[in-house]
Amino acid sequence: MRIAWFTPFTTRSAIGRFSQYVTAELAKHAEIDLWVDATSGLLPTSLRVLPYDLALPLNSWWPANHYDLAICNFGDCLSYHQSIFEFSRHVPFVAILHDFVMHHFFVAYYYEILKDLNAHLRRMEFFYGDKAKDANQLARQGSARWVWETDRVMEFPLFEDCLSGALGAVAHSRFFASRISSVFPGPVRHIPIAYPADSEGPVIPRQDLPFPQDRLLLVTVGNVNPNKRIETV
Repeated sequence: MRIAWFTPFTTRSAIGRFSQYVTAELAKHAEIDLWVDATSGLLPTSLRVLPYDLALPLNSWWPANHYDLAICNFGDCLSYHQSIFEFSRHVPFVAILHDFVMHHFFVAYYYEILKDLNAHLRRMEFFYGDKAKDANQLARQGSARWVWETDRVMEFPLFEDCLSGALGAVAHSRFFASRISSVFPGPVRHIPIAYPADSEGPVIPRQDLPFPQDRLLLVTVGNVNPNKRIETV
């Protein structure tokens, strides 16, 4: 099987690192080509890396008949995923959706790239009906902030726009897979995100931790940034 894998692949991209690990394993069973829109600062790989430029006619660089499947990775960063999104408008593909909330990608895409914020608002209303129309009207009147500036963005995630023309979809959580299935007629699979641990150590019993045994212990993953609001929790 021949697969074209579209992904960001820079050293700064977590989705790029995901693609690096997953395609290395897939290459044991299929022919994988990595298609990227950057040519420097790329992650190491033994696979063939092919650059593309959507400013060129699609038929000048895309060998449509060579591949059995195109796989497109979607995340919420416009600079990493604009080209992938635009490419997906032209070919059948399988979508790997890494972020439930794609709203910030799309508001940036319509506002910064297409220069048409009203088109973004219309897409919101297309997918979410009167609820989106009411939210947009309040923002236009100055009675509320735009939903992408608030926690209400969770009500309007806009991942649906990544699925137009998709043959199937993959999500990393059961919650997200269920949401996709509610709006997408194709096959949907929950596949936990593949990521190697830097190290694996023994599980430390609670009684060996330097904390009082009668206190609630909360554990967080990643950096303790201000947005995690530890002092409030």
